[in-house]
Amino acid sequence: GFFGDPLTACNLQLHTQCLENDDCPSDRTCVKQKCEDPCHNVCSGNNTSCQVRNHIPYCTCKQGFFGDPLTACNLQLHTQCLENDDCPSDKTCVKQKCEDPCHNVCSGNNTSCQVRNHIPYCTCKLGFFGDPLTACNLQLHTQCLEN
Repeated sequence: GFFGDPLTACNLQLHTQCLENDDCPSDRTCVKQKCEDPCHNVCSGNNTSCQVRNHIPYCTCKQGFFGDPLTACNLQLHTQCLENDDCPSDKTCVKQKCEDPCHNVCSGNNTSCQVRNHIPYCTCKLGFFGDPLTACNLQLHTQCLEN
């Protein structure tokens, strides 16, 4: 067969599959007049996969992995949180785990710790007074004497 404009010139048609990407299925790309898989040797990172959308290759991490798919994807460990708001309000995000922020915070005697909106607050226990970061002392009940 021939192709071209019959009024100007016709050329012998070689075995071409495509002249542009739209001549190929959406998961293929036109390379040297042939429809080819555009993912070949594109995603070189470990644990990556390639998907083609509208003739364009996209590298992604395989399921269960995270990272940069152009360099490497690593096994995704179970993470509870990335920030405090991912945890209940009485916990804080520490190393991607929701933990009690009161652990070893209030070191003074007779103190207690309460968490409000992820923040630990040290207080003296009921009946004690002082600085909860150092020590709380027993509150003595004295009656005032009138003159």
